[in-house]
Amino acid sequence: MTLFVLVHSPLAGVLTWAHVANVLWERELGVVVPGLHSDVEAWQAGTPYWSQHVDQIRESLSQLPSEGPEAVEADEAVVLVGHSGAGSLLPAVGAAIERPVAAYVFCDAGVPRDGASRFEGFGSAEVVESFRRSAVDGMMPPFPAEAWEDAIPDAGVRREFMQDLRSTPLEVYEEPLPVAAAWPEAPVAYLGFRRSREMYAESVKRALAEGWPFSELEGGHFQMLVDPERVARGLLQLCRKCGVEL
Repeated sequence: MTLFVLVHSPLAGVLTWAHVANVLWERELGVVVPGLHSDVEAWQAGTPYWSQHVDQIRESLSQLPSEGPEAVEADEAVVLVGHSGAGSLLPAVGAAIERPVAAYVFCDAGVPRDGASRFEGFGSAEVVESFRRSAVDGMMPPFPAEAWEDAIPDAGVRREFMQDLRSTPLEVYEEPLPVAAAWPEAPVAYLGFRRSREMYAESVKRALAEGWPFSELEGGHFQMLVDPERVARGLLQLCRKCGVEL
């Protein structure tokens, strides 16, 4: 059984993937949704935020049960799926975990370049400047409720999503992230959402240039909270194109 590791943006929380995870579970597929948090004190002590996040994902995988009805074998291959700013973590996660990677899937996410920051992967200087202006004492506060109304129209889901948000250090998006020269050592695919394509235009361009399996769905940046069934189907279709056994 292939194990899906669904990684949320450092700006968001685990609810990002909760509904898609439920769809995959109902199809009897293995799913892990690691929670990421950014420890300012650890960063000040010399541990980059990206390294903290990679360690948190690795820890989530190490805590999977090895016995019982939900047991996951230690050598089970994983599909690493990153949404938004989590895309930049995927190569480092693949290099850090002991499990084999069956595929990498960027979901409306930035495809990283070695030594580049998340901000450098944004398709718009205006968006970067907006993020910088929002920061207070080096921390980006959660966007206000009205900013999410179009992206997450269901009021109940939106409220639950917002309860999961925390302020994020600006440095998370300014720090350089590593990509090993040998990456990718496994198939790569890209799932985009049409309404937010401009933000990740460079990543889409790269995916197409590399010939990676590519699919684009109607909807906005958090379409997984609007139509999780369709997003799950999109992920599975791309995985099949990558040769992943489901």
